[in-house]
Amino acid sequence: MAAPGGGGKRQGWVVRSLRVLAALVAVLLVVALLGGFALYQRLQQGPLSLQPLASWLEAPVEQRLGRPVEIEGLTLARGPAGSGGWVLSAGPVRIGGAAPVQAERLSLNFALPLELLDADLRVVDTDAPTLLSAWPPALLPDVRDLLREIIQAGQIRTGELTYHFVESGPADLRLQVDAAQVVAQLPNGLPVVEAPSADIRIEDGTLRISGPSATGANLTAEQFEVTIDHVTDSLPPNLRFSGHAHGSAHALYRFLAGPPLRIIPGDLVGPDGMRGQVDGQVRVGIPLAGEITPEAVDLEVDARFRDVAVVLHLPVTLPLTATSGSFSARNGTIATSGEARLYDNPLSFELHDRWHGPQDERRLALKGEVGREFLERFGIVMPDMLHGTALVSSQLHQDVHDVWHADIDADLAKLGVAEETIGLDKPVGQPGRLTLNAWFDGADDWAIERFALDAGAQRAKGSLATAEGGRLLHLDELVLPGSSLTADLLLAADGGMSGRVAGERLRLPAGIAYVASTPAGGPDAPAPVPLKLEIAIDQVELEDGSLTKLNGHVQRGTDGFEDVQLDFDLAGPGSLAITPATMAGRHRLELHAADAGRLLAGLGITDAISGGSLKIAADLSRQVPDLQASGRVDLGPTTISMAGQDPLPFQKIVLPFQIDGPMLRIDRARMTGGPVGIRVSGSLDRQTRALDMSGEVTPLYPINRFIGQIPIIGTILGGSKGLGAINADFTLTGTLDDPQAKLATSSVLVPGVVRDLLRSIRPR
Repeated sequence: MAAPGGGGKRQGWVVRSLRVLAALVAVLLVVALLGGFALYQRLQQGPLSLQPLASWLEAPVEQRLGRPVEIEGLTLARGPAGSGGWVLSAGPVRIGGAAPVQAERLSLNFALPLELLDADLRVVDTDAPTLLSAWPPALLPDVRDLLREIIQAGQIRTGELTYHFVESGPADLRLQVDAAQVVAQLPNGLPVVEAPSADIRIEDGTLRISGPSATGANLTAEQFEVTIDHVTDSLPPNLRFSGHAHGSAHALYRFLAGPPLRIIPGDLVGPDGMRGQVDGQVRVGIPLAGEITPEAVDLEVDARFRDVAVVLHLPVTLPLTATSGSFSARNGTIATSGEARLYDNPLSFELHDRWHGPQDERRLALKGEVGREFLERFGIVMPDMLHGTALVSSQLHQDVHDVWHADIDADLAKLGVAEETIGLDKPVGQPGRLTLNAWFDGADDWAIERFALDAGAQRAKGSLATAEGGRLLHLDELVLPGSSLTADLLLAADGGMSGRVAGERLRLPAGIAYVASTPAGGPDAPAPVPLKLEIAIDQVELEDGSLTKLNGHVQRGTDGFEDVQLDFDLAGPGSLAITPATMAGRHRLELHAADAGRLLAGLGITDAISGGSLKIAADLSRQVPDLQASGRVDLGPTTISMAGQDPLPFQKIVLPFQIDGPMLRIDRARMTGGPVGIRVSGSLDRQTRALDMSGEVTPLYPINRFIGQIPIIGTILGGSKGLGAINADFTLTGTLDDPQAKLATSSVLVPGVVRDLLRSIRPR
């Protein structure tokens, strides 16, 4: 057991120790107070140099930067009156290395107990990226990272930074830098901007870079300014640029069409780009939060361009040269207008487009002279009957479904029309106009909703719409010289045509009979265009005269006519029929006319025949590529007029024929029942119109025929095939346009039996 007095000794030791500790604390407090009072008294006299401590501060800074650091003028001073704070400052502060930094002054204003209030930095002749690398990571790291990302290069001539520490709300940061040779990489994929001289500021949370000139995206901007707001708070930042830009027109196009803006279609300009110059004011605003979308871009441009050469891909490809005009953009709309040359043709143009907002306001207007050479550039063959030029004004716009609509107005005063076949005649200088409304969605999907043509004696109104299997042509009115028609026709993709043609009158072109009877050109000729038409025309004007009440249908395939039934009136009922093919593949043709003379004269075949009924019957074994047919023509009673001769009446004309391609062969055709009888055989080349025919003429045919029918005597005198007892041989050569007839008068003295014998042994 411990002695009773031991506990008391230990307690006494503890008490003595506490008393000693309290005395030491009291001494330290007195020393601190005396030291603080002495420091206060010293600072009242002016700043206190702490330069001996500079080496102690340089070591950690050098370790973090990896560069030599030299701190001079390290002092401690009282803060402004009434602030109760202190100011720790140094200057100059130098950071060595390949890109040295020199801070003219660095000061920190703080209050006890070491609460930092403000920081001020002034620098001269300093490399900007090096200075930013020395930025303390804990001091506004987002601002530090943004500046380090943007400022790629630059020499700070003078700069000043002031930062006021606040407990809440946006940081109070002010920066003002006068820099040279600045290279700024704008964020979010925007271009690099290079400026020989720039003023860089941060004020009220906005970064502003401005200067007298800068280059970027291959453009030069005068009096430029770049701002990024909300750099010191958490709100989404926005970038704005403004300046007077000039340089390559293609550079401006690539800036607007390329990433990240993409507010103009990237395929608007051809792969060879755009040559020429542009000059104007540019202002652009872009949100930097997330990916840039065209809808978010706020663009304003007022510019002029000159001597631009470009291939534009619009609804049609336009290779423009010598282009000058204006370009503007604001409120989501782009507008450009000017003068240009298209394939050396002068034209004016206007183009409106949108990059956000309603998407149905893309419009294009073109106006210029259009002629033969111009159309051939687009693969359009101008018909030979047209000559001169037309002044065409076109208005095009694209709807929300990317379908283009066109309104075209063509002044035809300088366009001439001359087509003798159907009588078209509009001289140059006579007023004329063509208007049409159309839409198109690609090269194959289009329609003309309405068109109207007024060109002197020619008028047309109608539409051309998309239909199953082709295009549906609707003609409300088609007025040509001598013709007035309406039609509803399906124009097939293979070139075929079907539908209905009706009207008051139709004038057939001159020479149509000759064209229809001429061979198509042999095996290499194109196949006939398929037709399937219903026809109802009140009056058809022929070359000489007219027929009425033409009604029926015509069907033609690639192998020729398949089914035809046309009824008409020409001094009595008439008809033309081609029956469908038989099992043997043959078609039967029949033509009936009450007045053969009027029909043949009206078709321009001949005016030598007067009156008479006409019947043609033939079997068509082939129509394409060469016509093969055999048949017979029956005509009579009729009168035939020869040049310089009295008309000859015939009671009956029978003409058996065969057609084999270009050759028409006649075998023992007979013209009887008049004062003269004629028999003829031979051939006609329908291509060359060459004649090779021979036959017999029987004068005083009724008496001669009577003698020729007397047994034995008629055979001896007239021969087995003679028309009468006394016959004269003839030949017919030359061409249809210049026939050469030769009559063998001596053959009258040769008995018919002898003539038959001589013919049988005569070389063919």
